[in-house]
Amino acid sequence: MSTLYRKYRPQIFAELVGQEHIKKVLQNEISSNKIAHAFLFSGPRGIGKTTIARILAKAVNCENRKEGKSEPCNECDSCKEIIESKSLDVIEMDAATHTQVDKVREHIVENVRFTPSRRKYKVFVIDEAHMLSIPSFNALLKTLEEPPAHAIFILATTEIHKIPETIISRCQRFDFHRIGLNDLLSRLKMIALKEGVELDEKVLQAIAQNSDGGLRDAESVLGQILSLSLSSDKKKITMDEANIALPRSNLNLVKEFVSYLIKKDSGSALKFVSRLTEEGISIRRFIDEVIEYLREIITQPSIVKMIEVLLERKQTAQFSKIDELPLELAIVEICGESEAKPVDVVPNATTPPESPSTSLPTPEPPSKSLSTPSEPLSVPSVPLSSPEDSSIPSKFKNTPSLDKILKNWHNILNKAQEYNQSLPLTINNGAPLKIENNVLQIGFQFPLYKDRLNKSRDVMEKICFDILGEKISIEGVVVNESEFEEGKKKLPKIEPSKEKISSIDISAEAEKIAESFGGRVIE
Repeated sequence: MSTLYRKYRPQIFAELVGQEHIKKVLQNEISSNKIAHAFLFSGPRGIGKTTIARILAKAVNCENRKEGKSEPCNECDSCKEIIESKSLDVIEMDAATHTQVDKVREHIVENVRFTPSRRKYKVFVIDEAHMLSIPSFNALLKTLEEPPAHAIFILATTEIHKIPETIISRCQRFDFHRIGLNDLLSRLKMIALKEGVELDEKVLQAIAQNSDGGLRDAESVLGQILSLSLSSDKKKITMDEANIALPRSNLNLVKEFVSYLIKKDSGSALKFVSRLTEEGISIRRFIDEVIEYLREIITQPSIVKMIEVLLERKQTAQFSKIDELPLELAIVEICGESEAKPVDVVPNATTPPESPSTSLPTPEPPSKSLSTPSEPLSVPSVPLSSPEDSSIPSKFKNTPSLDKILKNWHNILNKAQEYNQSLPLTINNGAPLKIENNVLQIGFQFPLYKDRLNKSRDVMEKICFDILGEKISIEGVVVNESEFEEGKKKLPKIEPSKEKISSIDISAEAEKIAESFGGRVIE
């Protein structure tokens, strides 16, 4: 039995599964002969980017395509050459293998100058385009800026955030979506029918769910299951038999992850997500399994809250450029401020004197284990004395400058970790913007972090007093990307070896999330 995803690869637009929004635009361009000179296909692997690129290449060069139509005939010499990968006018390049600028010049820059040998268009397909080096992108950019009329470029990538903006701006961009469950099921049933094998409905459901919206993965697993019928001459495969080929269950991993959520242990949970990524486990599928497991064990409101947060993050996962980011944000939201630990806040010899009224009391040891999600341990909120309080020495009543705050920002972050391990995570996703009327504004791009800072305002004000020796108020605000970036630029750089806490910087595109108390960056 040949590889199913190759055997049943769509050869015309009508055979494509999903991506309706892309098919319609491309078909309109082809039928009207108004074809862009460069296309950028972005999205997860195995959902049709290369397949559509080849159909597009066939359609623009098809010898039998009628005026006003968009489908290739698949019978003319041009179509057959492309199907058999023998066309001299369709150049496919794997950027993961050919990253060097010399290869780009050889395959594209030098080649594009010559007119097609036999066809109307010379089509260049660059797969895994994000793997190109910067010099390679620069060489490609010159060609994209002034492309010859006979050339069409198609760039395919799974990591759009690694493509330079200068390249993106010169391409017609299409974002591919994961294939829906119903579309996957219909496709799998069609293939099984053509192969003459009947599968239990539960088998089809399991294949579709485990494929994480990737058609190629679904067809690959289906091929393994259908091969079971070859040795036994059976025409129907049950769930018990299919379990031999189906991906292993992540139940034990799910239980371990949920235990971290119940304990409000965000550090271990974030490390766990890094482990999942390293082992190649689908994060989207894992979220589904966690939700299903929690649904089975609903016993208290805290479990319901976890499900609600995970469902919300699952909905935004399809728009995330980093697969693990939605789950990491869910961890922060679920664990919240509950990682607080009892600390001794008696000032050391270098700490400015302060009134007893400004000290945070050491919390009493919890009467229940942290594993009880309904009663998380938290640092009590103790109001600080007002600026007019006579107990504060007069030398601490002045308003510090923004420069002084910026110079001490890393000290403030380090001090925050002594009070609450989740507080630095919140603070470091913000940037000090300005101080007016004794109020320091800290800007965030996401309301989640702004709300968390404002809930810990008293603690933060106490920390600033300890470090700066001056009483200020704290206010978290949401700002736009440019304001946020300007604030971040003002922060001083420090040597990594001197940094006591992890750095987390989530941009508007959420390009990366860094380690949190032992975790590490995954790109």
